Amino acid sequence: MNGAQITKHFLQIDKTTASHFRGCYDSFAAPVEHLIDLNQGNIFIFLYQRHWIGLVIFDEKSFLIDSLARDKYPRELTDLLDRWATPYETVPQFRVQHPSSNTCAQYIFYFVGGLCRRKSANQLMRPFDRFDLISNDRFIRDWYRHHGD
Repeated sequence: MNGAQITKHFLQIDKTTASHFRGCYDSFAAPVEHLIDLNQGNIFIFLYQRHWIGLVIFDEKSFLIDSLARDKYPRELTDLLDRWATPYETVPQFRVQHPSSNTCAQYIFYFVGGLCRRKSANQLMRPFDRFDLISNDRFIRDWYRHHGD
């Protein structure tokens, strides 16, 4: 299994995330309106330009998870955010992943799991350095090794 498949597996079996997980999609045009449960949180994972992005929708606030912290997103995603995830916060607040690493699925698992456990974005950001992306990737691989097993 690759990192995304493993992350999907853990989101499905983790007691905190399993009931919220709605799947992984290779397009922002996924039929969210048919999958969303307005009575509880929702987790969607999307593949965008060979990079995984997470969306956690809660009643009070939603979270867009992108370890590359991009400035712009395609209209399909912004429309989805406007319709289903307002207000939302982007997590992390700055790029944490090295651009040449393949750790995005691991970051998704870390942030989604933490947010579903009601940790704040600031609490989840504490281990990460704004400039040392290699150390960030090392941290997330070590964290994943301990929490993904």
